[in-house]
Amino acid sequence: MLVEASMESGSSTTPNPFPAVNNNALWNAISRLFSRLQVMVYEKLFDNFTNSSEPQECEIVGDVPTWLNGTLLRNGPGMFRIGDTKYRHWFDGMAYIQRYHFVNGKMSYSARYLESDDYKENMRAQRIVCTTFGTKMFPDPCKSIFYRMVSYFIPRDPLDNCNVAFVTASDGVYALTESPLLIRIDEDTLERQERLDIREYMSVSLHTYSAHFHSDADGNLYNIGSAFGKTSKYVLAVTKHPRIIKDGTHLRGMKTAELLAEIPASDSWAPSYYHSFGITENYFILFEGPLRINVKKLLFSTFAGWSFQNGLYWDNNAITNVLLYDRTRNSACDKKDNIGCFLHFPSCKRL
Repeated sequence: MLVEASMESGSSTTPNPFPAVNNNALWNAISRLFSRLQVMVYEKLFDNFTNSSEPQECEIVGDVPTWLNGTLLRNGPGMFRIGDTKYRHWFDGMAYIQRYHFVNGKMSYSARYLESDDYKENMRAQRIVCTTFGTKMFPDPCKSIFYRMVSYFIPRDPLDNCNVAFVTASDGVYALTESPLLIRIDEDTLERQERLDIREYMSVSLHTYSAHFHSDADGNLYNIGSAFGKTSKYVLAVTKHPRIIKDGTHLRGMKTAELLAEIPASDSWAPSYYHSFGITENYFILFEGPLRINVKKLLFSTFAGWSFQNGLYWDNNAITNVLLYDRTRNSACDKKDNIGCFLHFPSCKRL
């Protein structure tokens, strides 16, 4: 860029052929451009996908090893607008399962929506009529006014829009969300096969159930859930040998789940929100952090028109409780630390 310069000899200065640029104006223009680009990218996250049920062979760029034979399944939200309604949070979208199948150096792709009960109800009404994490259900035009009034007093099932992850058992692959309801799918066709309520086999009250299981060398699966109320608690569960146990000629899979332990929350009316937990050879690890759940608010959510997200709040005064459950002694202990909040655990190791 040319700049004005004066000669020490006193000769006239060379004029700048370029107009002066207001740096603030330029920066504001760039900021507006990036903000608009961010909005465009953000909006793309809320596009609806379409079913692609029949496997389509994909064009390969490079080489896929011929020894790579198997199926990769991916899970996540894929439908955000239904009729004249739309979800308010990305976690709420209808579960969309994608299948990548590899065989003899080739790959095929297929995808379809998980036909959960929530999905079926929304499709029937052609609007969102099932409450999710961040979106309160809209009135169902197919229901009478009397039914809508009575529904405020009827306990609702947990959501079964299993759009987070998968777990493999002897009887198949299960789609998961943060709910005690699991859905077994056909890994080839992606069709729904069975909905499983894990509470029936554990004989325990559960309001949430993590979508991130852990396994050990023996094939046992471990998970954690929460039960809310006057005595809120965290519930540890084990599913013993789910990949190999058989009951007669029937594979039992996840139906072997049983209660392992219950750990009281430090504050029954404000238990911690968590997305996952940690495990080592001797311990289960849970961080009871500052992101808390207002249980009293959830009790009135149906009347107030709130979703689960409205019951979450950040406690600035909370110190993280590191809850440790000794697997060898079947006992719990805790220590306090100022760790903060996160969603996923890294690998855990006893030092």
